[in-house]
Amino acid sequence: MKSTSIAGILLLMMLWNVYMATEGVRVMSCGDVSLNLGTCMYYLAGIEPRPPFSCCDGVRHLKSLAVSTADRRLACHCMRVAVDRYTGLRNDLFKTLPDVCCASLSFSVDLEKCDE
Repeated sequence: MKSTSIAGILLLMMLWNVYMATEGVRVMSCGDVSLNLGTCMYYLAGIEPRPPFSCCDGVRHLKSLAVSTADRRLACHCMRVAVDRYTGLRNDLFKTLPDVCCASLSFSVDLEKCDE
């Protein structure tokens, strides 16, 4: 009986360690990209001459989320999917977002070069 309770405690401790080790790990998704760039749509469609402040905040937040090469490529691919899906969004305006928002990104926003 005693060995069963010790084994149970050890198992709980191991599970807790696994949980704590993965707690800080965050996987970026296209939903994150959409959420952060959603207010940029009128600018990206060429309707507004400048993106709103909330758009630029989203660009800066996206930069903080896209920490790995895989994250940056995923963000670029998600933007490319948005251009393909929503009529009127312009690739050339995606390229200007970092400069217009004064938020240099650590990845290319050239949607034709996502894998570079």
